[in-house]
Amino acid sequence: MIKFFRKIRQNLLSGGKTGKYFKYAIGEILLVVIGILIALGINNWNENRKKVKIEIQYVDNLIQDLKNDQAFYETRVSVLNNLSNIHNNFISIIENGDVRNESQKELPSQYAFGAGLAFESSMIKNNPDFRNYISSPDILDQLKKVYFNYEYVDKGFSRYNELRKELGIPMDIMEYENLKDVNKVPQYKDFTKVINNQNTLGILTIMNRHNQNALIQLDKLKIEMDILMGLLIEWKTSNN
Repeated sequence: MIKFFRKIRQNLLSGGKTGKYFKYAIGEILLVVIGILIALGINNWNENRKKVKIEIQYVDNLIQDLKNDQAFYETRVSVLNNLSNIHNNFISIIENGDVRNESQKELPSQYAFGAGLAFESSMIKNNPDFRNYISSPDILDQLKKVYFNYEYVDKGFSRYNELRKELGIPMDIMEYENLKDVNKVPQYKDFTKVINNQNTLGILTIMNRHNQNALIQLDKLKIEMDILMGLLIEWKTSNN
């Protein structure tokens, strides 16, 4: 092909057709430029496809991590509601002499004065650099909201655990002699002689208040996670 164009140039020059030669030269330059632009376009297209493939994989990972978080979220809500029932029933015993609900005579947990709580997000732990991979402004914005709400959940759980160490564990230690013979399937009545005082009422009330705050923060986080899941699935569907 190069020899063919070179022959044309030589024929034009040797024939004294300088004007036609310059027109031809300009045309050849334009063809070269067009060829370069096409090559660059193809290269950019390939690079963009590579980026999209990487982003699709990243979105897949986000979806899986988010599913894990949503499943773990359900267990945390269950634990918090369980603890809330325990606290409320103990408070009711102190204030009214009996549990709130007759069907809850048996304690659902031996952690009478509160258990330590754990909540860790797989999505946040595994994707600290999401800004480098996500191109959708809507998804980026929603990810930021999830990260922001998670911080409040983490603080809520951390504060509850601090109270558990400051108040719950000392109470367990202090009342060990009264608690050591509790049945394997404990009932609220087994704890009556331990909790029936105003000091216990204050501790349980404080812990229950923070328990409820953790539930509120979890509910807010769930809303943001559900919105994010919808955006991720929608993006993946439109880019596959």
